[in-house]
Amino acid sequence: MPLPAKIDEEPYSCDTFLIAPDFGSVRNTLVRVSAWLSDQNVQPENCDNVQLVLAEILNNIVEHGSLWASQEIKLTVSLTSENIDCRIRDLGRPIRVLLRKSNYGLPDETVTSELPEGGFGLFLVQSIARDIRYLPIKTGNHLALCVPLITDSEQIY
Repeated sequence: MPLPAKIDEEPYSCDTFLIAPDFGSVRNTLVRVSAWLSDQNVQPENCDNVQLVLAEILNNIVEHGSLWASQEIKLTVSLTSENIDCRIRDLGRPIRVLLRKSNYGLPDETVTSELPEGGFGLFLVQSIARDIRYLPIKTGNHLALCVPLITDSEQIY
């Protein structure tokens, strides 16, 4: 059952990437996705946002999904007029934390120098991506999200 990040617009362009569940394959795929987005004339800032989101999600799947070497991760990236839509399917363990709708922001009084190094990936993903939908199923996980395209008028200089 596909989970489109947005159903009211057909993508301009779409590509699918099959990824072996290892960190090297994730890195190679991120390079390929970036090249594909560049070929679609997507601005570098938008490519960077997609890279951050996908790197966090794909690396977490590899690290925590308990996938076998033969169980590929399927990534579909679509470009619309307003978003870069991403759909990720894998056969790994459910990621229960994605079922909770939470605000991962930090309280104002937080001393950032005392924070641990890791554990902020969901905050990063949620601060960049929109319309995040996660569905664990018997045969794996489906995750859909969109990264809004930043236009020149929205840039902060």
